[in-house]
Amino acid sequence: MGRGIPSYLSSTICDEFVELMGKEVLKRIIKDVKKVKYFAISVDSTPDAARTDQLTFIIRYVDDQGMAVERFLKFTPVYNHGAEYLSNVVISTVQELGLNISNCRGQCYDNAFGLE
Repeated sequence: MGRGIPSYLSSTICDEFVELMGKEVLKRIIKDVKKVKYFAISVDSTPDAARTDQLTFIIRYVDDQGMAVERFLKFTPVYNHGAEYLSNVVISTVQELGLNISNCRGQCYDNAFGLE
């Protein structure tokens, strides 16, 4: 019969907590963005430790107090650096997040910012 102090913080439980909290934070960010409507995105690629190329998605918006806000949204692996492929990844990611791409008022790629 085991006589230890039970711990519910195994690595798998901790990973599950982190995943659940991350999903909740993402939902709140998206809710805030939808409330103010317009946003800009910043997308850049970088290899991770396993040398898988990933896109980082950052969103920028002005909150209802007039403060500029910038939030990290997600990493997405990429397998091609062609313009059509990358634009499809960006558009599909914005749609997956439940945002309307027509409300995107600016884009930034590789440190070059462009406004529509």
